[in-house]
Amino acid sequence: MFQKNERRTSTVFDISYYKVFKKYLLFLGQFPNQSRWGSKFNVTVITGSLLTFYFPAFAQIFTSLYENDLGGMLEGMPVVASVSAVLIKLLNHEIYKKNFEKMFDVIKKDWKLLNDKSQTHILEEITKQGNKIGEIYRSNCCNLSFDKFYTLNMFLYINIFNNFYTNDKFLIFSAFVLSCMSGFIVIPLYPAFLDIIIPLNETRQRHQMFRLTYFLDENRYFYPIYFHSLWCSFVTVMIAVTIDSLYIQIVHHDCAIFAICGQNIITATGSTGVRINETYTERFRQCLTMHKNALQLFEMLDDSSRRSFFFQILLTMVGMTITAVQAVINLHRPEEALRIGLFLVGQQFHLLIITLPGQVITDHSFELTNDIYRSMWYNMPINVQRVLHMMQMRSSKPCKLTAGGIYEMNIENFGITFKTCVSYFMVLLSLKD
Repeated sequence: MFQKNERRTSTVFDISYYKVFKKYLLFLGQFPNQSRWGSKFNVTVITGSLLTFYFPAFAQIFTSLYENDLGGMLEGMPVVASVSAVLIKLLNHEIYKKNFEKMFDVIKKDWKLLNDKSQTHILEEITKQGNKIGEIYRSNCCNLSFDKFYTLNMFLYINIFNNFYTNDKFLIFSAFVLSCMSGFIVIPLYPAFLDIIIPLNETRQRHQMFRLTYFLDENRYFYPIYFHSLWCSFVTVMIAVTIDSLYIQIVHHDCAIFAICGQNIITATGSTGVRINETYTERFRQCLTMHKNALQLFEMLDDSSRRSFFFQILLTMVGMTITAVQAVINLHRPEEALRIGLFLVGQQFHLLIITLPGQVITDHSFELTNDIYRSMWYNMPINVQRVLHMMQMRSSKPCKLTAGGIYEMNIENFGITFKTCVSYFMVLLSLKD
């Protein structure tokens, strides 16, 4: 909702549910009103930071390839895949910044035009489902250290699903993922911590978050290497959390418009025996406009994300498959297997998080068909019935977000993708044997 006494504001970020995105988009150089040079500078710094992660990753791949070390080569490939995925995510937003600004304008207009209490209630309730993703960590991230910030980011990623699933099994899964992400950060510091509280005659062997080649003495430069990995991980998570949560917020807004449209139809057709006057005609006209706007918003979102999602899905599949092979190869080394396994959980969770909104908008857009069917459309004049029939025909083909127009973003395909990764994993494992 627009802040009180600020109905005249001109940006979507004056709406309380979107205001929180401002500083994160500023950090990424993606805020619409940000100065051109400020935006370019931030994008350059963030992109440059991630590009520095490529050097040790590719060095690890090529040196391992030269030494015929399959395990070492596999260490660098998931890092390259993950960094590439978030770079594509950021650069895609940069390329389609104008489209996102148009979407922000549509959202702002919807919030301004909806004055009916029942409509604003639906809009707020559905918007809250997307908004809960970042309420806590966005208000506290500036006061957190990098490791706590990373852990809290992943915790709030998990909380997305609390909007959709509330059973005990899912809460257990959420706690498990949180533990995995915390462990991924803490494990490299564990030997150093033991050296302080329980010192030995020699320094314990230390392991970095990622096994990469820096061409440096890893024991002597342990902390610079660790904090470089931590900074790159922080930037990676910032990009993923900000852009994915904004994507989810836009999807939920569109879902709310579909829901309001359906509710308006049920209300407008519910008064039997009432003569169709200008008020009811205006309601149906508003429904048509809202439905058209919801479809246009969906088309803009799909057009702005389908190419990005294609490469993200592809890179995530490659990363998951290789990481799974790594985990099996290192089963005889529990610490390494655990570290790799935690990274695998993060990859799987990211795939799920970008897939779920596609399922949500498909369900809500199709629900409009049921709303029209449940309405008393048969009490309406023939011309109104024809309009409702056209709307029902269109909504019977639900909106489907896609990756490259090939892969539909839904839970069913998430399961298929996961099974495909397992199949590729078995093939790679057999080649190793």
